[in-house]
Amino acid sequence: MIDRGNSDLAMALLAAFCLLFGGCSSDSAETPSVVEQKTPVVVVTSFPLFAIVTEIAGIAVVVEWPGQSAASPQDWVPSADDVRRLQSADLILLNGAGYEPWTQNLSLPRSRTIDTTTPATGLAGYANQLLSIDGKVTHQHGPQGSQSVGAVAAVTWLDPELAVAQLNRVELELIKIAPDQHGQISARATALRQRLDQLHARLQALQLKPCNILTDSSDVAYLISALKCELHTVELSVEDPAADFAAALKTLEPRVLVFRENAPAAIRKLFVESGVPAVAIDVCDQAIEGRSFVDRLNENLDRLEAAIHEGSK
Repeated sequence: MIDRGNSDLAMALLAAFCLLFGGCSSDSAETPSVVEQKTPVVVVTSFPLFAIVTEIAGIAVVVEWPGQSAASPQDWVPSADDVRRLQSADLILLNGAGYEPWTQNLSLPRSRTIDTTTPATGLAGYANQLLSIDGKVTHQHGPQGSQSVGAVAAVTWLDPELAVAQLNRVELELIKIAPDQHGQISARATALRQRLDQLHARLQALQLKPCNILTDSSDVAYLISALKCELHTVELSVEDPAADFAAALKTLEPRVLVFRENAPAAIRKLFVESGVPAVAIDVCDQAIEGRSFVDRLNENLDRLEAAIHEGSK
């Protein structure tokens, strides 16, 4: 015969024991919590940086380009929401070379903000290769730099060699914030670097003799500088742009004309109808669906090569 009192006492003691030591069955055991690892957020300020980070980082980071929808990314100014995105990012990548003038009036986290033109451990940077521009006419004498001192030409990436230098800095910074993806990031960076190196070699092989090249904008300065030619950028007046253009043609006798693909229609018309071989250059400052950054640089060289060939006849 079972003693009911003793049985109840035993059950009470067993229940207390289970509560004290976390339970006696797998049903009552709690699963240890898993610490979720946050994917680093990288904020960029230009299309080339967006393209480079997207290609070499893969899913290792989240890439944000707040100025993507701006009509002119170089003139973009961050909103209050954009500022919050910038300040909370794990890494901010700037093009530098004056491309982001708004940074002069905004406090960014210094340890997480990288001007990609500047040197870093193992990298020389390319700030010493930036080209100066002046007021109405810019005289850029070959690869040694401008003969004037003033503002800096910002669109560095049209020269494949400088695009590689920017890639190298981006690779370094991405590995710092995603060290577990070091191998994958480096492998993708190497593949992209090889493609850009091929473009650089192709540009060097154009074998253009020293000559004058006339352009509508300093945006093409680095590309033309790589040709070792003298670049003249003419600012056309609102009052009589045709007269300004005609005077520049007569004075400089340029062998080739270079203008921005997205230049105003009136400027494009002046260049195309001048009688001098003219080439439209995509400055690659905005994304175009279905066309990669490298493909667009390559297409620039296609057009430039054709114009140079025509000008040598």
